[in-house]
Amino acid sequence: MTSFFCRCASGIVFLLLPAFFPFFLPDAACARFVDNGNGTITDTATGYMWQKRAPDRQYTFDGARTYAGRLTLAGYRDWRVPDRDALLSIVDSGRRPAVVSGYFENTRTDGYWTSTTADPVSSPDYACVVTFDTGLDLQRHKGDNFYVRVVRDAPGDYYPDDDDDPRAYVTCFVGALSGAGPRTEPLRAKAQNRFDGCGAANAPLPLYTP
Repeated sequence: MTSFFCRCASGIVFLLLPAFFPFFLPDAACARFVDNGNGTITDTATGYMWQKRAPDRQYTFDGARTYAGRLTLAGYRDWRVPDRDALLSIVDSGRRPAVVSGYFENTRTDGYWTSTTADPVSSPDYACVVTFDTGLDLQRHKGDNFYVRVVRDAPGDYYPDDDDDPRAYVTCFVGALSGAGPRTEPLRAKAQNRFDGCGAANAPLPLYTP
C-alpha cells in the first residue's frame, strides 16, 4: 500500500492515506479490540486474545479450569481462565450486560469465573467472580456454578505483515499507541520500527488515546 508523509512547519508529521482508504476504517482499525474472524478477539492494549463467544453452560471453579485446559480454539490450546484484572479490563459498567459492546458474544448478566483466589490464606475456597450485571467483582465459593470466558496471551500476534491491507497497516500500531498494559514499551518499539520502515524514518511515533 502506498502512503505519504508530510511534515508541516511545526515539525508535526502527518500520515496521508490513499483516497480509496475507507472512511470507516480508521475508527475500526484503531479500535482497541480487533475481531480476528476466527472466534477470537484481540485486545491491542493488553495483548490478550479472548474467546469471542462464551460457552452456554456454567462450571465450578475447577470445572472452568478444566474446560479452558481442554479447549482448542483458532488453532490454540493454551487457553486459561482469566485472572481478576484481565476480566475487569473488558468491563463497561455503563452497559448491560456490562461488557465492551460489539465484540464479546453470549455475555450473560451473571457471574464469570476468574482464576484469582479471594485470599489464599484466609479464604482459599473462594475465588473472585466478575458479574456482568454490574461490572463488579465478588467473592464466591469455588464449588458454585458460574460462566467462563477464556483468554490467552497473544504478544505480537496482532501485528499483521500484509502492507497491502489498509486495516493491517493501521492496526499494526494500535497496541503501542494505546499506552496501556505491561507490554507497552516493547510493542511501542516494534511499532516505531515498523513506522520508520514505512517511510517516516526518525519521525516520532504519533500518540493515540483510545
